[in-house]
Amino acid sequence: MQETNIKTNVEDFSVSGFLSVYTEKSVQRFRESLPGWVQFFDQVNRFAFIVLGKCQVKDKDPIALLALSTFSRAVATFEGSFLLAERGLDCDSKSLQRNLTEDSFLIAACARNRDAATKFIYANEEERRKAINALLRTIGATSNLSPEQIAELKRQQESLEAKKSANELVKIPYGELADAGNSRPIFDIHYRFLSLFTHPSPSGMAHEIVYDETGKIQGVRIGPDYHDAHGNLSTATFLLLRMLTDLEIIFQLGINSEIENLERRREGLNTLSYPQHRKSPD
Repeated sequence: MQETNIKTNVEDFSVSGFLSVYTEKSVQRFRESLPGWVQFFDQVNRFAFIVLGKCQVKDKDPIALLALSTFSRAVATFEGSFLLAERGLDCDSKSLQRNLTEDSFLIAACARNRDAATKFIYANEEERRKAINALLRTIGATSNLSPEQIAELKRQQESLEAKKSANELVKIPYGELADAGNSRPIFDIHYRFLSLFTHPSPSGMAHEIVYDETGKIQGVRIGPDYHDAHGNLSTATFLLLRMLTDLEIIFQLGINSEIENLERRREGLNTLSYPQHRKSPD
C-alpha cells in the first residue's frame, strides 16, 4: 500500500510539478530528515520577530529607519528561502539568499558607515531615471495611467535627466556598499556564489543537466532537489544572524548574548552536517 502511494505521488508530480501532492510529501520528509536545522531555523525566525518589536527609531533617524525597514523585509525573505528549500526548489531558495546578502550589506553599512548608507538612499534616483525612461518610451506601457500621472512622470524624467547631465546622480554598487559595512568576505564568498543561481548562467545551469555513466547528456533534471538542503538553511541563518548583530549596533538592544548562543548552536549543527569541519585534536 505504501509503495502504491509513493508511485501515485510521483506520477502526480509529472502532472502538477511543485504544486503536486508529491511536493507536500517531500516537505514532510525534509522536516523529518533535518529536525535540528528546522527547529533552529524556526528559533532564529522567532527571535527576529522579537527583535523587530524591540527596535525603536529615535528622532526620525533616516538611517535607523532604513535599517529597520530593510530588516523587516529581510525576515520575510528569510522565511521564503526556507519555504522554497523545504520543497526542493534549491536554485530559487538560493536566489532569495542572494537577496539576503544585499540586505545584509545595507544594514551593515547603516551600522558602520552612515555616509555610505545615505549615499545608497540617493543612489535610487539613477534606477528610477532608467525605469521612468523605459516606461515612457515603451508603446502601451502607460495606457492605464491618467494624463496627470503621465505628466508627473515626465516632470520627474526632466528633473532626473538634468541631474544626470550635471553628473549629480549618485551611484553605489553592492561591492562598494559591502566594503563600507565591512562585508567584503560575504560579498566575495556568498554573494558571488549565490549570484550563479539568481540569473541563468552556464555554471549555475550546469547542475540542471543529467548525464549517463559515460558522461553523455541525457536530458535535464526535474523535481525536488535536496542536495544542499542543510547548506541552504545554514547560509540563510548565517546572514540573518549577521543582520541581527548589526541591528544591535544601531539600536543598542542588549541582545549580544542571545546572538552568540544562536551562533554557537549553528556552528554545532554545521559540525554535524559537515563532519570534515571538525577540528583535529592538538
